[in-house]
Amino acid sequence: PVADRSFAFSSEDATALVNKAMSLPRNNPDDKMPPQHLSIDFQDDGAVRLVLTCKLMGKLPMHNVVIAKPTVENNTLAMHVDSARIGFLPMLGGLKAKVLEKFTRLSSGCAPLQNIEKNLKRASITAGRVNITVGKK
Repeated sequence: PVADRSFAFSSEDATALVNKAMSLPRNNPDDKMPPQHLSIDFQDDGAVRLVLTCKLMGKLPMHNVVIAKPTVENNTLAMHVDSARIGFLPMLGGLKAKVLEKFTRLSSGCAPLQNIEKNLKRASITAGRVNITVGKK
């Protein structure tokens, strides 16, 4: 059997890797808000701040911000969302769901992230850093 492997990533490394894996920026003319960049910031309270920048009508940058605490329970990654906003405007209810859907759509279409997620055993976040352990289940 293959042993579990652990990896550590800084916020900057994770940002670069995820943008490459998700093929960002995307400039699909049919998309009214094509995703441009995803910034990842690991915080000292165990939360992660995700900022997805999209271009409204291909011109105006819109910053979708989600702060969540990821946990791994029974080898499943769960994101417990603390807040969602666009720019400085908090999103509640249905609007919050629309912001979250942008992140879900991007990550669910990304094979490398899906592969990591299905083999994820542990994740811990400290200021500026994430440590993950992956292994076959």
